[in-house]
Amino acid sequence: MPDYTRIKQLLKEEGHTQTELAHHMGLAPATVNQKLNGVRPLSLEEANSIAQFLGIPDAAFGSYFFKS
Repeated sequence: MPDYTRIKQLLKEEGHTQTELAHHMGLAPATVNQKLNGVRPLSLEEANSIAQFLGIPDAAFGSYFFKS
């Protein structure tokens, strides 16, 4: 399960909005909001897109997207 709190915190620290992330991902802002709140599932492709947008290095990918 992704660490949604950590992802949203990084989004804020980087000065981005969920709307900007939605545009990058090609999704509606409401869909991204639901994904970042755990309402809708996040695919690996979408996780990769978020990591690319936020500049999450490969070595840290697991700590953001595979929280136990």
